[in-house]
Amino acid sequence: DCELNRWVKLTRSKQRKSNEKDPCSAGSEYSTVIRSSKPRSMNQTATSYNGIPKIIHLASPTSCLPSQRVKALKQLLDSGSPFNDYTIYVHSNYAMDRFIMAREWSVFPEVKEGALCTAEKVKQYVTFALENLGMDHAAAVNSTNTKMAEDAAIQGARDIWKYLILWEYGGIVLDVDTLSHFLPWDEGGESNNQYLDRILQLYSKDNQDAILFWINVDKTAGRDKKDKSRLPFTQIMGLVPQHPHMFFVLKWAIKWGSDDIPLARSPKAGKITRGDLPRNNAFYFKGRNTDIPPVNEGLRDFLPNSESLPIDALVPHTGRDGSTMLFLNGDEILPPALTSSSPSWKMIFSALRVDNEKEEESVRNKLISAQQLASEQNRVLFSCMKHRLKIFSKKNDVRR
Repeated sequence: DCELNRWVKLTRSKQRKSNEKDPCSAGSEYSTVIRSSKPRSMNQTATSYNGIPKIIHLASPTSCLPSQRVKALKQLLDSGSPFNDYTIYVHSNYAMDRFIMAREWSVFPEVKEGALCTAEKVKQYVTFALENLGMDHAAAVNSTNTKMAEDAAIQGARDIWKYLILWEYGGIVLDVDTLSHFLPWDEGGESNNQYLDRILQLYSKDNQDAILFWINVDKTAGRDKKDKSRLPFTQIMGLVPQHPHMFFVLKWAIKWGSDDIPLARSPKAGKITRGDLPRNNAFYFKGRNTDIPPVNEGLRDFLPNSESLPIDALVPHTGRDGSTMLFLNGDEILPPALTSSSPSWKMIFSALRVDNEKEEESVRNKLISAQQLASEQNRVLFSCMKHRLKIFSKKNDVRR
């Protein structure tokens, strides 16, 4: 608890660096740690390791949350077991960046480069698309291209942070946009607590190592039939600290975030094979390169036959560490609004101020087309190696 407090609670000087207001504006309050006013269950602590820790990592642009949101979260935690056993840590963008950059990561020495390059790569591709493909959707007129590109870039860096915070502390991670589908943010808002109640009940079971929800599930697919349509739902993830799946996920996410290798195709009729995903791009047809692809690749390393395993199965790791993972049908457990379209794209659409399905399709196509256009023009929009050299050179200039 104390160590997590360190990363989310900012001193006055750090608050000024983060550009967060304190006191917050009217109708908001500064929140970093939210706990129940009721005592925990006997022998239960937030970091109890006889199952997934009772921690919720809530990603938010700022620690200034609307007061009604804080009230709804406190009411949730005070509503009885298992909710009162949970502690919510609010991670602002500044806190997330500090968590990655302010410490050394012996297991993932390249994670800082991965986070920096992932964010800058997304920013460069979004900027190119905005400037070259006429992405003039209605909501964008009130915001600058630079601001929208920076907001989109945060989503890439947040992918790296999400996997890293789960590796280090375990628990459950989600963001305020995802949580808004469960809790009423406004007075009189409709509550979807029945969904959240069921999810936390699942995460609260003892001796549970990890849960992965799947969406777009083909109900006709069984153990002997691969379900090629299903996708791992990455907007809510929960597992124990140092789970082997998260080790593989982080390694893949860092690789794709910082890789400068262009798309390679196998000799078989141009078929794209494992390892051939265009890692030097920022997006592919299902969303960000650092979102779903690393989770899928990590699963193949954790469970080589993961694609053919049935939903609702508790599957053991092929190694000898005794870890497991529970596959569940997110289409049946999660709110329909969360699973009706690609959550990975939803976050980018939000950053680009897109708010209707027609514009979503147009923006998605243009972001994908921007990468193809740059390739056809033999333009290298981003190089991680050059970006790291640029950062290093700036630091040296400051020291001089």
